Amino acid sequence: MSKLVIIGGGASGLAAAIAAACTIQDTRPAGEAADVIVCEAADRVGKSILATGNGRCNFSNVDPAASLYWNGEFVHRVFDALEQEFSAGAHASDNAVLRFFASLNLVWRQESEGKLYPLANKATVVLDVLRARARALGVQECCESPVVEVREGAGDGAAGTSGASASGCTLVLASGEELHAGAVVVACGGKGIERLRLPSKLARKLGKPVLGPLRVEETSLVKPLDNVRVRCAASLLDAAGVPLATEAGEVLFRPYGVSGIAIFNLSRLVERKGQTLELDFLPNVADADAYSFVMERATRCQELGYDVCAETVLRGLVLPPVAQVVAKAARVSARLPFRPRDGEALAHTLKHFALHVQGIGDERQCQVTRGGLEPRAFEVASLEACELPGLFACGEALDVDGPCGGYNLHWAWASGLLAGAAAARKVCCHD
Repeated sequence: MSKLVIIGGGASGLAAAIAAACTIQDTRPAGEAADVIVCEAADRVGKSILATGNGRCNFSNVDPAASLYWNGEFVHRVFDALEQEFSAGAHASDNAVLRFFASLNLVWRQESEGKLYPLANKATVVLDVLRARARALGVQECCESPVVEVREGAGDGAAGTSGASASGCTLVLASGEELHAGAVVVACGGKGIERLRLPSKLARKLGKPVLGPLRVEETSLVKPLDNVRVRCAASLLDAAGVPLATEAGEVLFRPYGVSGIAIFNLSRLVERKGQTLELDFLPNVADADAYSFVMERATRCQELGYDVCAETVLRGLVLPPVAQVVAKAARVSARLPFRPRDGEALAHTLKHFALHVQGIGDERQCQVTRGGLEPRAFEVASLEACELPGLFACGEALDVDGPCGGYNLHWAWASGLLAGAAAARKVCCHD
């Protein structure tokens, strides 16, 4: 039978390989092995999976709402198509991705905000069940085999294509070897898609790293707080001061700016200069009550016999280095006698600690590359290219990304399963 090649052995690629091999197994005569090949540039498949969730693999979320994704309408339609594709034995309380992992004997648990992790608390467990199933289905892993180009049709003189039709695609490996495939699934991720040469009829956007730390102008404020973590609310404001989004959680200060999951999620909305990041160190205190809150603390300091100053007012509320920086941003002396107008400045700064965003702080820490292939160029029900029959795409190769919390891996599995099954049917119907 014709080969089905998956370009990329990450999350979406392995899901696509398993779905393709299962579909071929159900279609072909008993005992006929699936001719599914995974071409991976690295020395082993699944390295990206092992790095997720700090090595624990937040592999999905109990509520992977399509509205949270970039190109959410497309994602919604893909999720619907997946449920129709894999509806056998479905229950209202689960989804196709969770049924897929249950079928692989993976056991998981739920943590805060609906995050799902393997019960064993190790990403290796997720990769183990995926590789075991792929191996049992006869999927071939070809590691250290980067694909550099995909051409439409078999081409002339492609290795191993004697007697093959001109349909399908020709893959060119970095070694110069050419491989004909009846169908190809592009699953090489956001960075890989930038390096892969594809037919010009496939529109794509330049990659933009997102889900990462932010660089700010006020390095004199953040540098003294390097490695300090603060629980607060973070809001991203546009150039006119209008809030675009707010995230509550832990913020980690870095010499160049800020990091942490709340910041990572806000980074998806950073588009241009002029945006401001505001940290609210008193998320449970209303703006109108902030001044009273600060002055009550000042009164309490006096009752305790302390010298009433910004340093003592903030003691017990925030860490000492944070207190120093907040006082500096408020233009209040940390140790001189406290005045009512100091209370006003301090209250405002605690609620609106402003940092002017310059862009992504460290692209190496970004979890996703936005961009890649334009979703509108693909059929929603199969993820097959509209103008390139036999070429499919999934995962981060498509211009889709979600927030932290298991959403990006959920998209990888979901789109991989859909593309892999459709690509297998394409190969089988042409044999």
